Amino acid sequence: MKSRFSIIFTIIIFFSIGSCERKSLPDFTEIFERWGMSFSHPKFEKLQYRGFLGELRPTYRKGILIGNAKDHTLQIFWYLGGFRSDEPEDEYRELKQILSFWVDAQEKRWIYPQTMPEDISTSPKDSNIGIKKWELKQVTGDFKWEERKDFMKDSCDYFTSPMGHKVLYQTWSYVDTTDEAMYGASSVWCCEETKRMFHLTISNKYNNSEALLKKYLEHFKCHGIKP
Repeated sequence: MKSRFSIIFTIIIFFSIGSCERKSLPDFTEIFERWGMSFSHPKFEKLQYRGFLGELRPTYRKGILIGNAKDHTLQIFWYLGGFRSDEPEDEYRELKQILSFWVDAQEKRWIYPQTMPEDISTSPKDSNIGIKKWELKQVTGDFKWEERKDFMKDSCDYFTSPMGHKVLYQTWSYVDTTDEAMYGASSVWCCEETKRMFHLTISNKYNNSEALLKKYLEHFKCHGIKP
């Protein structure tokens, strides 16, 4: 009887400790709908839109959205350009290459010169920031990169979104400049209906980025929404 009680007590302690380390997910009380997409989200303290790949402002075809919530940051990139092949193996390979690019980009922090405008999309020459190192160098001139410490990434994984798309995602972590651990999860998918590629990334200080990413994608609609 005593040993049985000890086992039950140990299990209770184990789950109690685990629940303390895992932060509960926020309530998704708001809805964003624009540029042919819609998703639920927590209340953002700051929401920014930017042009992408030569555009001054976001459009249905391409753009960047950055939402800063109380305990995490959401980034969404989208652009017109479907798979180059209809073969499932080729599609997987293409998604993996795209995801690898975005995850590798998290390994470095951009350091802007003091002369850079606060909003990097305020002039035409600054609107293509964010796609390749050599483009960034051309745009900003005195541009610097800083390697993030102890950058770790897990293997890629798949899941099917409620919209029926196969989403490839990968979690990662690093140590920031204050020696605090940061966590993130990046995902990519192609919306066959609109022929648009989507990249969605979550980053925060809690090790729940994968669950948070999936919660966003449970409410994300990338087609069937008016442009």
